Amino acid sequence: MDQSGKKWVNVDHNQNTSSARSTSTTQRLDTMQENEAFHTRQSIDSEKEGNILSSTNTMYGNLTEAAMPQYYSNYKEEILNDVNRNKDINRIDVSVSEPIKQGEGMQAYISYRINTNTDRPQFARQSFSAVRRYSDFVWLHGILSATYSGVVIPPLPEKLLVGRFSPEFVESRRRALQLFLHRCCMHPEIQHDDQLTVFLEVSEERLQQYKLEYATRFGKQSKFGQFAAAAVAGSSTATSLFQWFDETVNTISSTVIGAGTNAVSGKHVMEKTTADVEIEEMMAYMDGLEPIIAGLHKHAHGLTKRAREIADGLFEFGVSFTQLGKSEENESLQEGLYYIGECADQLSLLAAEHAEKEAIHFEEPIADYIRLVASAKAALQKRNDVRNAYANAVLDLEYKTQISTKLVNQNTGSSEKFQLAGIDVVKAQERVDNAKLEYDVVTERVLREVKRFKEQKAIDFKRIVLDYIHLQIAYSQRVEKEWEQVVPKLANIQIPSSQVDTAQEDVSNVAVEVEGLDSLGRKMNVTNAEIAAADVIL
Repeated sequence: MDQSGKKWVNVDHNQNTSSARSTSTTQRLDTMQENEAFHTRQSIDSEKEGNILSSTNTMYGNLTEAAMPQYYSNYKEEILNDVNRNKDINRIDVSVSEPIKQGEGMQAYISYRINTNTDRPQFARQSFSAVRRYSDFVWLHGILSATYSGVVIPPLPEKLLVGRFSPEFVESRRRALQLFLHRCCMHPEIQHDDQLTVFLEVSEERLQQYKLEYATRFGKQSKFGQFAAAAVAGSSTATSLFQWFDETVNTISSTVIGAGTNAVSGKHVMEKTTADVEIEEMMAYMDGLEPIIAGLHKHAHGLTKRAREIADGLFEFGVSFTQLGKSEENESLQEGLYYIGECADQLSLLAAEHAEKEAIHFEEPIADYIRLVASAKAALQKRNDVRNAYANAVLDLEYKTQISTKLVNQNTGSSEKFQLAGIDVVKAQERVDNAKLEYDVVTERVLREVKRFKEQKAIDFKRIVLDYIHLQIAYSQRVEKEWEQVVPKLANIQIPSSQVDTAQEDVSNVAVEVEGLDSLGRKMNVTNAEIAAADVIL
């Protein structure tokens, strides 16, 4: 607890509730720092990446192992590509840290400190920090979703009703929130958004005031206003609206591209364009990709679970050998069995550490991609909605034009009615122009976004797989090293000569008995199978 009375959430993935292993926790933390093969490679990658970031003044944050797992920090390929395209983009480093529990009971929540270092001109200062809670991130995500139709909005981690204050969940959410901000700061369009700037820079009190002003400006009838007003009213209401965005992400309408509905004319079919065909192919690609990644995550979770079970099993295995050693009268053998137990306990620590690394570097990134695929599908669906809106606007214009023409041709009605009909046509034409502009912008944007998604997915999965392989190699090398240290200790076990002679005599007696049985079997015409069975019994 700090001086202000706030409760700090201490995160320790290697925490073990078993009292028998309490003394091993420190050892486990020590061994985590000794993972030469894996951590050496990470430090090299981080150093190279740091040089790129510091020397080129790109828009990317300082994505290092100290701040987040290597999967989240290795965007070197994308960084190099975007550096060439954005020489004039300024640097920004964003980190999410210091998860603190605020309040008690039903009103309790976790706050996070966002630290920003930047030389971008839209910020008033170069270095600053702000405290935010999860509902603030939900507000930002909702505003971005409503503002940038067709953009693959970086996903947020899911809410958790049970265990939301556990150290493991808090740390996992912290990493996911940091990844969310990094993706926003890296995005070609979102990085310039005013709401993102406000979110990173202003104080906690000023942000609440800004939300209220935002809701008032757009009105409570719009999605912008509803979401902003809900965010000011309370997290529970904001969560319900966030669920609306989440449902948009996860529930894709079955509307077929090319069909639009009009209140007057019924259904209207627009001619498919090349972009429509591409959108259909992209949607089919996402529909096929989603269950594959979900299945991969299921198996990754199973591997992590089994790795944790192996860690527990090795610990119990070591305890059994230690107890066996204590029961031996031979001190040399007792010491050898003790070494095996000690080795098994050390392997238990390594296995537990390995399981946590698998969860962070393999299982967690795959789970993140499930959410990212859902965001991509939502962007594609938004383009379909915009296309249908454009089709409806065209139909409405045709209908209003027909009414106006009919009035003119029939020369019926007052001049006021003619004037109103003409105004309706002008307004309908304006709506068509606006809908066409939005349709063109969103179409171009979503095609660009899905292409960017595929390119980034190739980079990320290459890194995920390589990280996983290097993780397994490093773990196997450390396990081999532990067993190798035990071999010479077991070879030095001294057995008294009397026990050796007795053992050799027992072996000789068994050999004589087997030879006699073999001779007797030949005399009695016993089959080889029966002789073999007798050997097994002996």
